[in-house]
Amino acid sequence: MIGTAEPAVQLVKELCERTFGLGKGVRVARVAEGGSTYVFRVERRGEVFYVRVLPEQGASFAPEVLAHRLLSERGVHVPDVMYWEHSNPRLDRSVMVTTEIKGQAIGHGTTPETVRNVLVAAGHDLALTNAIPVQHFGWIRRDSAGSMCLQGEVACLRDWLLADLDVHLARLDRHSIFASGTSARIAAIIAASQGCFDDDHASLAHGDFDATHIYHDHGIYSGIIDWGEIRGTQPLYDLGHFGIENGAMLPYVLEGYREVAQLPADFALRTQLAGLLVSLGRLARALLIRPGQPAYGPYVAAVERAVVALRG
Repeated sequence: MIGTAEPAVQLVKELCERTFGLGKGVRVARVAEGGSTYVFRVERRGEVFYVRVLPEQGASFAPEVLAHRLLSERGVHVPDVMYWEHSNPRLDRSVMVTTEIKGQAIGHGTTPETVRNVLVAAGHDLALTNAIPVQHFGWIRRDSAGSMCLQGEVACLRDWLLADLDVHLARLDRHSIFASGTSARIAAIIAASQGCFDDDHASLAHGDFDATHIYHDHGIYSGIIDWGEIRGTQPLYDLGHFGIENGAMLPYVLEGYREVAQLPADFALRTQLAGLLVSLGRLARALLIRPGQPAYGPYVAAVERAVVALRG
């Protein structure tokens, strides 16, 4: 969550004109979306670019630039990186400028059949993404400007995915988010699924893959946006995340995924577990940050579905 003062729009405009190579006469506006970076939309003679600024001093866009390059080399439809700096002297932060992905997001609630071809193409790109290796698990490290490979923060998948599970379940119990006994059933599910947390090799995950990040231009797939949440994890993490709010669309994404990758026999178990853990974590963190707010319904529903499906 962003916590430092954001750059002024006028300063970003000056940098676009003088430093980022976009020339005079640009129009700059702050974009509300973006939970991990400051995002500005830049218009120039009918073209659109996005300027992203990391809020943390010392953090670098270098790993994300590398990820964009690796994705592009594999044919994944992602924004092009036009410019970046490890630390811009006027912003005292890392900055990155990308092109626009044309069109609009599918969005939640869209009838899956109307965007079937878009979902299949997105699934194809997701499989290419999840085939990119990452050294270690967890959030991609941003503490180096000269990264030659993508590196996570934790050596063991289990230590990353399950590190805060007991804390999360206890907090959810205190707030009575689920029916009595649900936490015990979840703990039993995890205990019975230990083999799913023994992966030795991490893969790149988009980290926030859902219908709001899949774009199409008049029904033609145009790409996937918002790669600010990348991490190293098990290959089916993104599919599990997608299923939280987009279960009806998931079969079409899987169709495209299978064009590239062979899914393991236990893929349904692994995707359900991923969705379960993501939902639990987000519910628990929301209670910590906004304790008086109602729990987010789709996350609650996803947990309840997973508990039933996994027979905890």
